[in-house]
Amino acid sequence: MLNQDNLGTQVLFNSKRSMAVDELVGIIRHSRTPTLVVEGRDDAFIYRSVVDSMADNGVNILVAGGRLNLLAIYEKLREFVDVPVAFAADREMWVFADAPADENMWEFPEVPEEYADLVLSHGYSVENDLWAGNEEYFYRRRPRPDWLGPPYWLESDDYERYRRMIDSLIRWFAFEVEEFLAGRPVRMVSLREIIAPDTVDLEPEFLERRRFRQPNPELIQVIRDDYSLKLPGRLLFSVLIRCLNDRRWGPRYNHLHLYDFLLGWRYGRRNPLMRRLREEIEQKFNMSNNPFDNVN
Repeated sequence: MLNQDNLGTQVLFNSKRSMAVDELVGIIRHSRTPTLVVEGRDDAFIYRSVVDSMADNGVNILVAGGRLNLLAIYEKLREFVDVPVAFAADREMWVFADAPADENMWEFPEVPEEYADLVLSHGYSVENDLWAGNEEYFYRRRPRPDWLGPPYWLESDDYERYRRMIDSLIRWFAFEVEEFLAGRPVRMVSLREIIAPDTVDLEPEFLERRRFRQPNPELIQVIRDDYSLKLPGRLLFSVLIRCLNDRRWGPRYNHLHLYDFLLGWRYGRRNPLMRRLREEIEQKFNMSNNPFDNVN
């Protein structure tokens, strides 16, 4: 399914059926328009704003249908000779590569050399890059100027609830990070499964199913110190949406509403992390040939 906005950006969703990697490779190979490959639909929504007006004839955004598909396409990059293509992926657990290592507790993996040409989010995900530095817009510390627009902001009681849910998520995610470092499966789930509606604490049944144990306090602090970048961004937005939608007044919101707000001219254009993504994608598109051409 192909969508096109009035600025020429085309978004190809891998939706009606799951296209094989070779089919997706064929789409890129036969395109002469710059193509940005992203993981999922929400990524396409965010990156469309990043790449709009980047090229004279627009940019194709190809939704790979998941991280594994994107990496499989990327590994076939040799086939895209003279095709302007870039791959934008979430950093995920690689976001901890800059955390202080402790040989007695943990050692976080760095980005593998074979993936060095990916355009990676600075935070855990592109949602984190969109969120980071903008949290101040979501709660009132002073009277809200009229020009701020829709009531996306939390009052003091709402903000206290928001902070308590964030603290619960940090504790859960530290456990999942330890599972990752131990080579065990990590389970990324929705906010509703981790924290039930009308509560701020981790759901006991969920913890029992996960065989949860208290994570290392130092790892909890590593995440807490930089949670806007290290706690999965979609969950950050989910907490905010729950707090906003539980109010007795005002409209109801979803993730795309808040993404659109932060991508707007007042906030999006002065977000240094989003500017960085745009600059890196432009560099990939401006390359005269495939960056792997000279690899032996």
